Amino acid sequence: SYSINRDGEKIFSSHFRYDKPTIVIINEYCFSDAEIFPAAFKELKLGKLIGVPTFGAVIGTNDITLIDGSGFRVPGTGWYRISGKKLENVPVEPDIYIENTPEMEGSSSDNQLRKAIEVLLQEIEEEK
Repeated sequence: SYSINRDGEKIFSSHFRYDKPTIVIINEYCFSDAEIFPAAFKELKLGKLIGVPTFGAVIGTNDITLIDGSGFRVPGTGWYRISGKKLENVPVEPDIYIENTPEMEGSSSDNQLRKAIEVLLQEIEEEK
């Protein structure tokens, strides 16, 4: 991934390489950095994304404090995939779509985690 400051300069992020089976679980509660990471993970083909699309709220902002102590945030940095496709308003899509139902909220049951374990075990078995 890379970011672009207001002056138009591209800044690339460095990512490590781990070659064992890996999965990232994403959902609609993933915002900002929690979208940048899975976007780069998918772009670099480090593993599968499981869950539902992220929120689509990636934009770098700066805090501005006014003289009265109140404040607001000003957008200043856009984030893009290596392909040039922006991340703002474009959710990161999972490779395997699977939802958790509203009834699962607050319980120990998790369809996404269960599917991630199933896929990881299958990939580990295929590696042997």
